[in-house]
Amino acid sequence: MGVVGDVEHDGLRDGGRASRLRPVYQVGIRAVNFVLRTFAPRGEPRAFIRREIPERRRDAPIFKVQTMDDVYERLPRAAAPLGQMIGAFAILSLLLASIGRIYGLLAYRRPEIPARIA
Repeated sequence: MGVVGDVEHDGLRDGGRASRLRPVYQVGIRAVNFVLRTFAPRGEPRAFIRREIPERRRDAPIFKVQTMDDVYERLPRAAAPLGQMIGAFAILSLLLASIGRIYGLLAYRRPEIPARIA
């Protein structure tokens, strides 16, 4: 049993939640995710994991090895199309509101405009 800080299980936007660690064999889970904290240069942890894990356990599958930099690089791209769409609708709504405002002013003051011009 171990105690760790809040872990962001479901992504960085949801915030962390309290976690506890238990031995894998007690839980009965077949798939396990590992998070390693290292101060090694970029790329070295990947090579280390791919080299060392098979030496310890040959039947352990290794896939989707990624650094936190890789995870952070994907985050803005996932939210960018939604932000662009919201921005486009905001610009469209401002345009329609300004057109409606101008039309309303002209329709209300239409009889007055020739008198003011004269």
